[in-house]
Amino acid sequence: MAIVARTVQELSPRLQQLYEKGLQAQRAGNAVYAADVLATLLREEPGCAAARKALLEARLAVAGGPPGAVARWLGALRLAWPLYWTGPALLRRGQAAAALTLADSLLGVDPSARGALLLLAQSAAAAGLAQVALDTLELAVRLHPTDCACWRALGEHCRRADRLPRAVEAFRRLAERRPQDMTAQRSLAQAEGEVAARERARRAAEAAAAEAAAAVPGPPAEPAVAVVDDPIANAEAELTATAPWRVFRDLARCYVEAQRFDDAESLLQQAAARSDLDPEPIDEARAAVFQARYDQAVAGWRELLQTQPERAPEARERLAALDRERDDVRVGQLTRRVERHPHDSRSRFDLGELLVARAEWGRALEQFEAAKNHPNLLARTYAHLGTCLAALGRAEEAVAHFQQSLEVGQARPNRDRLTVMYDLALAYEALGRAAEANRVFKDIYAQEATFRDVSERLARLAASAPSGPRR
Repeated sequence: MAIVARTVQELSPRLQQLYEKGLQAQRAGNAVYAADVLATLLREEPGCAAARKALLEARLAVAGGPPGAVARWLGALRLAWPLYWTGPALLRRGQAAAALTLADSLLGVDPSARGALLLLAQSAAAAGLAQVALDTLELAVRLHPTDCACWRALGEHCRRADRLPRAVEAFRRLAERRPQDMTAQRSLAQAEGEVAARERARRAAEAAAAEAAAAVPGPPAEPAVAVVDDPIANAEAELTATAPWRVFRDLARCYVEAQRFDDAESLLQQAAARSDLDPEPIDEARAAVFQARYDQAVAGWRELLQTQPERAPEARERLAALDRERDDVRVGQLTRRVERHPHDSRSRFDLGELLVARAEWGRALEQFEAAKNHPNLLARTYAHLGTCLAALGRAEEAVAHFQQSLEVGQARPNRDRLTVMYDLALAYEALGRAAEANRVFKDIYAQEATFRDVSERLARLAASAPSGPRR
């Protein structure tokens, strides 16, 4: 879906006043107000490149510049889901305007986020806003001058937008940083060849106009490419617009091994935008990249926990945040899988267990109901159904499911059976059926006297039981 590109002069008088007001606020050092005014303008005219550029600068001023290394790690994890799943999905469905809005909201959280800038540029290009895409990529390379993905994206955009000199410069910067990257070297050579061919054509036209005989030389031959014994370079050399999934998969694995996680995520985002590739292995590869990034971050914080005890509260907080992000990604991956395969009982069961851990009882209940046709999971599924129903205040139904779990799970490990029995006793208590609860707790106590707080519960039940008639 294209968005109409507009200059400031093409805006209505009211919006032109808003634009000027935003610039004046920014010059006066009131970046917060400037960002608010410019965001209001863009909600009405999202195709105004000048306003978009000013908004990005205002948000950077509000944030006080790029974040530190720790904040960048956490930001990358926090934004991974919308950046590498939701955004590409919107673009695949042709919803460029929605993808643009998503990217803009992510930049409102972190205006220097490299992934969000690249998503904004990609969404703008898909919406027909070439200038917005260019401005965004120029900002990306300014904020991330050593990031090869930003230089590559800028070069490719400039080449498509017929800005060949800038494309050459971008590809040259990329090639300087990746001297063994054959794809970067080839892109630079092709862009330089196009510039040279255009210059020769211009000179030939001038000569023809002056009635001077001049032959227009053909395009220059591609320079010979040396074979490099580098797995990444060799894999990148195979990457084309129509490359099979194998090429993306192998290159992504090479990037992960080299801990180039941003490059791996960007590569898989390109694969996800391809409608001819199966989304499921791409989804799994993305989850693997996220897991590798998560493992590295966790290892770093655990090391800090050991070496800098004074930062222990911060480290524990960050580790907990990382765990939440990991669970979000896993839930998202399984949700998409069950949407594609609604009869996959194993995936539904796994998703239900994750939702139980997040106390999302209603959603978990739906998944376990759909997983009941898996014979090997039936006892555990009934137990989880009981847990969800009990948490939702439906204790009577919970009792029935706990009983079914015990009936079909006779061969389960004893600790698992004791857990289900304990939950059944709690459900009886919730229903006011103290005698039945007492009977189940006694059964547990007979098998394992130290199981949880069974002895205390038996004592409380005994104390609350009505005394018999005195003789």
